[in-house]
Amino acid sequence: RKSLEGEVVKSLLTGSLSARPLERYDVKAEYRYVQHDNRTEEFVTPQMSQLDVAQQGSATPENVSYIEREVALEQEIEVSRRSTLGLKLTHILATFKNGSANREQENRAVLSFDTRALDWATVRVSGEHGVRDSDYPDYSGTVYSGGELPWMRKFYAASRDRSQLVAMVTILPMEDLTLSLEQVAGRDHYPATEFGLRNASRDLTSLGLDYAVSEEVTFSAFASQERTFSSQRSRQWAMRNRTTGVLPVGDPYDQFG
Repeated sequence: RKSLEGEVVKSLLTGSLSARPLERYDVKAEYRYVQHDNRTEEFVTPQMSQLDVAQQGSATPENVSYIEREVALEQEIEVSRRSTLGLKLTHILATFKNGSANREQENRAVLSFDTRALDWATVRVSGEHGVRDSDYPDYSGTVYSGGELPWMRKFYAASRDRSQLVAMVTILPMEDLTLSLEQVAGRDHYPATEFGLRNASRDLTSLGLDYAVSEEVTFSAFASQERTFSSQRSRQWAMRNRTTGVLPVGDPYDQFG
């Protein structure tokens, strides 16, 4: 087979309601519904698999479909004439067909502070913490099941704790010049993962410059530096003894066969 026609039907529904029940208090409720229906025809591909001996077989990819529902409540209060404090709470529920996990849910909270206390600068600081729970199947004690290795979790479907801090500053030193600085520090932890990605970090620094040369011409420059770090755990492969059928050692975290 040399070609394949894919068909994916995607539906999106969003809605929001904003209100100002008090003089300095704003609230906004949001809802988001996404349906990703993968209707691509299944096909079989030949392959060679290497176990104790080479074996010829075939593979049939399973198309993944999902439904994601998101509910958010955002609140903002003016603590002073030029400063506001915000809090956004989000709940996400996703169900999958042929996914690594059948169901995922995430709760996320973002606390932010914005100030324009200085005429020539604005500052925004926000902190985020989110917890994602996944009903990832437990393949412990099995050698091979459903295409998954024992104790391994794919990072995009595994349970995750995420924390992130963001600081942004915009400076106007002169009428036609704007300078911006952003610093991001994020940390991810996968508490249920024995094999695979267990910890990750991301640090980003960016600088921006905008200068209005004239009413018709604006000069812009941007630079950023990003540093990522990941910690993964794996195990070595040990084939069973062809005579006795046992592994060299008994610890399944060190050997797999």
